[in-house]
Amino acid sequence: THRGTLFPYTTLFRSELSKTLSRGKADEKLFNNLEDMINAANEKGYSTYTINDMTKRIIPVIQDIHGVIDKKTGEVIESVYALVQLKIDKTKRLAEEDVDCYSLIYYAQSVIDNFPITLSEKETSLLQKKIEHLEKMNLDGTYEQNIAAYDDLDQFIDEFPLVDVFMRLNKAGEICDEHEPSKAPKFYAAVSNIMEALEKENIERVDAILEEILPEVVKVINQYDCETGTIQKGITR
Repeated sequence: THRGTLFPYTTLFRSELSKTLSRGKADEKLFNNLEDMINAANEKGYSTYTINDMTKRIIPVIQDIHGVIDKKTGEVIESVYALVQLKIDKTKRLAEEDVDCYSLIYYAQSVIDNFPITLSEKETSLLQKKIEHLEKMNLDGTYEQNIAAYDDLDQFIDEFPLVDVFMRLNKAGEICDEHEPSKAPKFYAAVSNIMEALEKENIERVDAILEEILPEVVKVINQYDCETGTIQKGITR
């Protein structure tokens, strides 16, 4: 499953470019490249996680396109043009490879916010630094830098298997909140019971809870966590 346990399913993409595009110039070319990428993504039927990730990346690209042409001279600002093209190419490649960085960031931050018991103070501080680094690479890094930051954060989280247990339980609860509300409380209760058992160092109790609840967790996630999405365009030149 994707790390994006709690990532909001916002797939709406709206922007107004009507007053700033210069017909036939570099900013319009970038806009067309962006639109082609969106059309291709919608045809491929990416998961909602990937569509969310792409949408988060596209919004700053739209903002950057406004700055490609110097307002005084009408000349292309090459550094801005190159950065925008890099962001478009990177967004496309990450989507094709099913690398959802923003979902991982949201996942990791949720660990800090909701399950601090799983990490020491030092580990929490290190996790926060890795999150911030990936956020920076998402905005300004090359594809290679972005992947390196993603892998670094992903591998660090993998060092704490209990994190995945809590997040999957929480994910099942949130899914049921939407699809089968009557089932949600059992997953949230399992989280509370495990945390209580850990505080008492009752590992046998933890194992018993997991043995009972995990098959249901897998069933719920497999049933509902496979939706696809589209990027809704409300763009005018």
